[in-house]
Amino acid sequence: VTILSLAASSGGAIHVPHDPVDDIAVGPNFRTGVGHEVVLCANAASKVSRSFNNGLSWESLGGDDLQQFQCIQVEYWPHLQTPRYFIGTTDGVWIYDPVADTVVNQSNGLPPNDNFVVSMSAPASGLGTVVLLTNKGVVYGWDDTAGGWSQLFQTGLEDDYGQIKISPNYNPLGVHEREKQIVVAT
Repeated sequence: VTILSLAASSGGAIHVPHDPVDDIAVGPNFRTGVGHEVVLCANAASKVSRSFNNGLSWESLGGDDLQQFQCIQVEYWPHLQTPRYFIGTTDGVWIYDPVADTVVNQSNGLPPNDNFVVSMSAPASGLGTVVLLTNKGVVYGWDDTAGGWSQLFQTGLEDDYGQIKISPNYNPLGVHEREKQIVVAT
């Protein structure tokens, strides 16, 4: 049994179901306009769930066959026009739009033999791109205009436990190098 509490800005806690949790992301509650929406990846019957009340109740989040694959990581991207959650799985990426309440597979650009996502990262600024790392050691970036992924570089190392992080203040037009950093560990 795994229980995870997370301090929320409201001073309360977020209660996570008593299932093994792989990842969790928190964004604004677009349903009511009050509080947060929590989306989590669990190694359980409902692989992706969401809560609008700090985890007091949970509902499955699905669409476009999302629940068929093991969820590895979820990232909230506060994009200025279309905020959304990116859900990385063992078979590609799904995007959950909390405003439209839709889930769609967005694995365009990921080759079928290189779509096992091991890590993802989104800039807190909402600028730039979401990045992901596959178990083949390839880094992809989300191209919002094209609606797909493009390869950024290869590490040359296969790793089921690799990690990727993008600067929280990522700004592709920034003048400081720290604003443009993507760090990969394999």
